[in-house]
Amino acid sequence: MHFQPAQQKMNFLSFHWLYITLRLLGREEEAERSLEPIRPVMNVIENQVYHRLCLFYKGDLLVDELTDPESSPVMNDALAYGIGNWYFYNGQREKARKLFRKILDGESWASFGHIAAEADWARHFR
Repeated sequence: MHFQPAQQKMNFLSFHWLYITLRLLGREEEAERSLEPIRPVMNVIENQVYHRLCLFYKGDLLVDELTDPESSPVMNDALAYGIGNWYFYNGQREKARKLFRKILDGESWASFGHIAAEADWARHFR
């Protein structure tokens, strides 16, 4: 799969959610293949958090390289959810639980990260 520069800016969010979905379904090889088009140097205009998460999922970034204190609370929720979910499907449930709780204790209740963490909390940690 190859994307033109104009397409690149719109796909990181989709790649992120597709990867997470495939991993949760146990389709790890397919999830890994879904990230093949993602490269460290791309035309990233928006959704930088999702691009960085995709690089993390691929192993191109470490978890400590993901955090950005200048990000908005909504983007921090997206980042925290992505990391928490990664912990969850890699068997580190306690780390996932702590991150999801942190998201839920925040104020960005309408963010995708918050909504997803709330659903996962109800499904796995109640």
